[in-house]
Amino acid sequence: MVLRRVFYLIFLLFLACSKDKDEEPQYVVKNYDVSIETTEGGTVSYTGGSIQAGQTVTVNATPSDGYKFTGWSGDATGNENPLTVTVYSNTNITANFERIKYVLNVGVIGSGQVSQSIVSSSKKGEEYNAGTVIRLNANPNSGSLFTTWSGSTSETSNEIDITLDGSKSVTATFEEQIFDLVNEENVFVGTGRWKIRKPKTGDRGSGKINHCEITELIFRKDGTFTIVFSDLTVAGIYRVSQSQTSSFSIDLSVGRNNYGKIDKLTLTDNYISFSIVSTDCDKSVQADKDKDYDESKDPLACKIEGSLLSGPQSQVVSSTQSIAEVKYEFTTNCPQLINSSVSNLPPGVAMSFVDNVATISGAPTSQASGVYNYLISLDNALSATATDPAAPASAEFSIEGTIEVTSSTTQTSCSQASLTLVDGNPNQAIFIGESIGTIVWELSTDCPPDSNGVPLNSSASGLPQGVTYSFSGQNNRIFVQGTPSSVGTYSYNIVYYNSQLLSTSSVVASVTGVISVGASSTTSSTTCSADPCTISGALVSGSQSLTTTVSTDSVLVRYDFTNTCSQVLQASVTGLPPGVTYIVQEVDANLAYVQLRGIPTSVGNYNYTINVDNSLIATASAPACAATASTTISGSISVVASSTAATSCTQASISLVSGNPNQNITLGNAIGNVTWGLSTDCPPDGNGVPLNSSASGLPSGVNYSFSGQNQQIILSGTPSSVGTYSYNIVYYNGQQLSGSSVTASVTGIISISSVPSCTISSSVLSGSTSQVVNAGSPITDIVYQLDSSNCAGSFTSVNASGLPSGVSASLDSSNDRITLSGTPSNQTSGTYNYSISFENSNNGSPVSSSVSGTITVNPVCTVSGSITSGNADQTIDDGQSITDIIGSFSSSCAYPLTAIASGLPSGVTATLSGNNQLLIAGTPNSGAGTFTYQIAIYDNPSSGQVSSSITVGGTIAINPSTTSSSTNATQTWSINVTAQNSANYQLSGNDRNGTVTGNDPTVTIALGDTLNFNVDAAGHPFYLKTQSTTGTGNQVSGATNQGTENGTVTWTPTATGTYYYICSLHGGMVGTIIVQ
Repeated sequence: MVLRRVFYLIFLLFLACSKDKDEEPQYVVKNYDVSIETTEGGTVSYTGGSIQAGQTVTVNATPSDGYKFTGWSGDATGNENPLTVTVYSNTNITANFERIKYVLNVGVIGSGQVSQSIVSSSKKGEEYNAGTVIRLNANPNSGSLFTTWSGSTSETSNEIDITLDGSKSVTATFEEQIFDLVNEENVFVGTGRWKIRKPKTGDRGSGKINHCEITELIFRKDGTFTIVFSDLTVAGIYRVSQSQTSSFSIDLSVGRNNYGKIDKLTLTDNYISFSIVSTDCDKSVQADKDKDYDESKDPLACKIEGSLLSGPQSQVVSSTQSIAEVKYEFTTNCPQLINSSVSNLPPGVAMSFVDNVATISGAPTSQASGVYNYLISLDNALSATATDPAAPASAEFSIEGTIEVTSSTTQTSCSQASLTLVDGNPNQAIFIGESIGTIVWELSTDCPPDSNGVPLNSSASGLPQGVTYSFSGQNNRIFVQGTPSSVGTYSYNIVYYNSQLLSTSSVVASVTGVISVGASSTTSSTTCSADPCTISGALVSGSQSLTTTVSTDSVLVRYDFTNTCSQVLQASVTGLPPGVTYIVQEVDANLAYVQLRGIPTSVGNYNYTINVDNSLIATASAPACAATASTTISGSISVVASSTAATSCTQASISLVSGNPNQNITLGNAIGNVTWGLSTDCPPDGNGVPLNSSASGLPSGVNYSFSGQNQQIILSGTPSSVGTYSYNIVYYNGQQLSGSSVTASVTGIISISSVPSCTISSSVLSGSTSQVVNAGSPITDIVYQLDSSNCAGSFTSVNASGLPSGVSASLDSSNDRITLSGTPSNQTSGTYNYSISFENSNNGSPVSSSVSGTITVNPVCTVSGSITSGNADQTIDDGQSITDIIGSFSSSCAYPLTAIASGLPSGVTATLSGNNQLLIAGTPNSGAGTFTYQIAIYDNPSSGQVSSSITVGGTIAINPSTTSSSTNATQTWSINVTAQNSANYQLSGNDRNGTVTGNDPTVTIALGDTLNFNVDAAGHPFYLKTQSTTGTGNQVSGATNQGTENGTVTWTPTATGTYYYICSLHGGMVGTIIVQ
């Protein structure tokens, strides 16, 4: 081997010596080592290697998220990036990075505070490392409410996390809390302007038409509302009802028409939620109250304004001279119709109101004289109807004017008088204790007024006690009003005439009526007392049987009645001719008289009867009592045609008294009665009819009649066929109309339309018709609104099919609504396609329809199982493995299962195999201690279904190791402490058992370990104690900085045991420290 090596060396020397002397020398190229390193926070494109001398290396430094590149160090300087280096020696270069710092500015608007805590990162101060997550909590003061964040975020949750990827500013806004929508008197106080929240993307509601985009809603204290849509504005009146403790329903009306309703109005955290259902909209919205709204400055509030349009506002005219026509124009933005009225116009002058223009015109009567300051009043009040209560006026306006009337030449005689009903019902039925409705007639006469402005004398008979009549000379009107004090039926007669005695009057006008007063249900039941007495009557003046001339001779007959009764006598007269009435007058306690008086207006033989007794009529305090004494007197009046009656006549006229000559009705309904008054100088025949008559064009079932008593033509009846009927009624004085010299006629049109067919429909008022619920959980009520058109009946029956068990349908007949409600039973599951049919009775010809939908019921599943082997409670030595604990579990719905463990010592795990077998195994490495654990076994149902679970658990006790005392080295644990309120401390950090987090968790350490509590909890002094009591006593020994609210409390325990961390002011903020 040695010889071989020597030979190899000689051979090499030979080769070297044999080279050509002229050959160039050879150089050896040298390599150098290049090393590129980085600090934390970035990477480089080249990390190093062996590079030939003179070669170049290019390196690019790239910072990680949250870091920035600051420059090179080592064999390179500066911050050029990328860096190019020519290598001539071994080279070491470092790329330097550092964290980016950001600032977070936090502001507050309103009454409240914002607390901060670091969720992730290691540094806090004026600046934060990039990527730091700061948790902000907005805490309102008492009486305030947090509403939103602004600035770098617009979230609305009280607690938010801010990731600092740049300097940021956020502001928490608090506002005064609204506690209720009603005040202490349960009066709705949710008035004001509510600004509608814009829906989130993809949540546009279910608007019926495109303009169902609401921007604002205004409720005013006067009961009016305004809804502003994107392209129209709706205004009207609202009425509030409280359907539940904190839920309201508001009916919306525009004029007399129902517009819709706001349903399920609730108040939550200062915003309202509600559903609006109307002809224009059907959606659910949320709204915030406008704090700056001033109702007095609301441009959308209801207003009425007016001004003089034409004519003089003040003028002077003579009586019987027409005034200069005056017009006033009015404008309004109110949704209701405007009510108009005028007061204090001269007699003969009237006001009409058409298309918001009031016109005053006419000629003051000869009785009118003086200065009349009239007042035109307008408002938008609504009177009560059968279905709606009255609504007060929310807007009013008035304007004044003056008409001065000077007297014309005074008349010394007069020839006519008539009475026309202006207001009220002459025939009324009321109960005792109630006032009659005021009745008003207007007197028209050419008789001059006396010094009191009254043109004629008057008398009245038959009015019940407590009811009186009066005359107003200002407008020549007669008023009957008052409260009857006794029960009975009263046929009254009021007569106006132009002489001191009715029997000698040449001008007479009268009105009649009947007032029936019924006994009150509260009338006393006092027993009637006996009144043995006698009553006798006798003719005093006039004739008991007389003959008189129609329309010429007056009847004046008097009967006196003497009595021994203690009660007041009651009298009634029947069988008198038209135009003749009676009065009853008590002279003294034992004498009363009945007087028959008047001018007969109809030819005929009339047998009358006077009944007088001592019966008592029921009053509010006493019952009716039968008579104990009575008497009857009979007589007769024969009314004959005048022997001097005119043999010819020259005029006749017909004027409308009441009703509408032109009517539109539906077949089956009666027309409204139409009454005309006939005025003529033609003498009546034996039946009191002065003229012949004929009619044409009336629909079948409609007739006319003539009353000779008051010279009135009455049109009435129920048409029996459809069509438009132009009718004509003619009165004339000859046997044939063609030969008549006196003619008067009236015309009109009666249109009868057929009854429209009954149709019914439905709409979803609330709830979804396609729902998914879990068995055992209630469905969201589904409410259908039923509607009918031209139906003569009501919704009477509802039949439901296909509903899951526990769910039913009901009909509320008061508002025609079907409600589906209930809770599917626990045994129910599957998809149920339901159908609900409903029917309108339609007066015996029922019409039906139906609605349908789907309710899907998820099944209720149960998880079952138990530990099948191994002991759930074990005691072992430190370092020893536990005995395997095995359990078997299953789901009734065959869903996959998941196991979630808590409380196990470190080193012990719980796993669930594919066949749902649970295995708890391992070797604890947490040191000595007692560990109470729980294993929750959950199923994993489909989306939207309820998860169920079962929990098993036990205790693993670990004794200290007997073979080694130095297994676990002492450690230092750092735990952050914050407080969101006075209920709990929030901890985050680590201990011997792993992660420490949440409200007042237990902290576990080993003897000799050091605890650092980093406290940031203003107002909550932090103490470590041997007892869980407030105050500053029972402090542990050796702890530093006890009682800090913003600092670090450090403690190294010297003995095992159980200790406590606690706020010295709030006993609920307490947690346990276990030293093992």
